Amino acid sequence: MTVNINKKPDEGKAFLDSLKVKHLFPVFMPDDDSPAMQQYDPAHMPSTFVIDPKGIVRHVHYGYDKGDETKLEKALTDLVK
Repeated sequence: MTVNINKKPDEGKAFLDSLKVKHLFPVFMPDDDSPAMQQYDPAHMPSTFVIDPKGIVRHVHYGYDKGDETKLEKALTDLVK
C-alpha cells in the first residue's frame, strides 16, 4: 500500500501513475496533519518509507530523482525475500 499526502490528490495520483510500479494500493490523505505525517514526521517531501508487515521501517528515501523507483523496487524485493 502507498499513502500519498498531498494537498492536491490529483497531483499525487498522476505522480503514482507515472511511476508504473506494479501492485500499488494508494491511499490519498489531503493535508499535512494526517496520521501518517504525525507518525513518521518526514524531514523532506517527498519521502518514501518501506514498512514491513510488523510495522518496522525498513527503508527510508528522501526526495525524488528519475530512477529512484528502481531503488524502491529493490528495497521491496529485499523485504519479501
